[in-house]
Amino acid sequence: MKTGRGKFPRQFALGASGLLVAVLMLRPGLQDDQRVALNPTPLHANGGSAQKTSVAPFSHLKKIPALIGMDRAEIVRALRSSFRRDQIGVELAIEQRRYGRDYWQTEKDGRQLRELDRVRSVQLDRLAREMNALLGQLCGDAAGESMTLAPIFDSAHPGPNLSFLSAESRAKVEELIAEQWMEDISDSAGLLSKIETVLTGTEMAHYREWNSPEHARLRNQLVGFNATKNEFNAIAQWPGFVNQGNSPSGDDEPAMIRLAAEIGVQRVADLIRLRDPEIQTAVHDLHRLGLPVDQAESLAALRSQGIGEIEQTWMDPAVSPAMKELRVRQLLDDYRTRIAATFQIAANSPEQTDLLP
Repeated sequence: MKTGRGKFPRQFALGASGLLVAVLMLRPGLQDDQRVALNPTPLHANGGSAQKTSVAPFSHLKKIPALIGMDRAEIVRALRSSFRRDQIGVELAIEQRRYGRDYWQTEKDGRQLRELDRVRSVQLDRLAREMNALLGQLCGDAAGESMTLAPIFDSAHPGPNLSFLSAESRAKVEELIAEQWMEDISDSAGLLSKIETVLTGTEMAHYREWNSPEHARLRNQLVGFNATKNEFNAIAQWPGFVNQGNSPSGDDEPAMIRLAAEIGVQRVADLIRLRDPEIQTAVHDLHRLGLPVDQAESLAALRSQGIGEIEQTWMDPAVSPAMKELRVRQLLDDYRTRIAATFQIAANSPEQTDLLP
């Protein structure tokens, strides 16, 4: 995928002089051998990609802000705009690793996503160093803080999956995403309309399978269910489940009956059990911490038992407030110890406290 810096037009927040534009256009973009691959690739221990990285050689440039008629703030804005496209490319490449092999499969767990965030931080720091090196060449001793790059995507705002697209189509979609972010516009519907104009009908169908809000939400809801493709697509037609019980029709039973005919009564029972608030909370807490979700019922049972005993202690009129506090503290310690033993996590670790706050 060609991402040469000279291929794309630049848009600056403020008008830049022709000389600064030329300087920035000379800066190489991330070439194919410098990109984090869209398909998962091994990472070095220090978090860098296996590909080579380099900083553009600007030692021959003089410190010339006076010649180009721009102050430091204007140069900073121009540099941010220039590097924004590189940042989007790097982050989109990392985001592809968040997804499973198929659109109906659960995305990576919290522990794996935290590793992706670590890799993202390393890559953004590298870009920031290159950006600040160029800033120093252009501004010399002019006072000002170093530039940093905040992440564009994260767990709350994931980037779309593009790994199934051809290189040509992927480059077109990436360019549309870059344009929207460079213009600081948050318009999912507008972006989707533009993407429809550059993808084939088949590609667009796959794009929706992976990236539609409904499917993204359903993948999250089905953590621990291990749905097949047919089950995922059938459940997607059950509004009461997809919308967390808020079916527009107000009558869930016909949809549930149709679903049972498609995936079987037992699987519908499993699905309903998964929707139980205590089970659902346990599943998502375990997934967030990277712990086995198939033990969600054990966690839910321990929590329920512990909370029940704690509530009884607080409500006991025969026990003094000071003694209640001591007993509750002991109960919390006891149940956290049991949780740590069940899930083989370190005693007094954040995970242990997280599972029973």
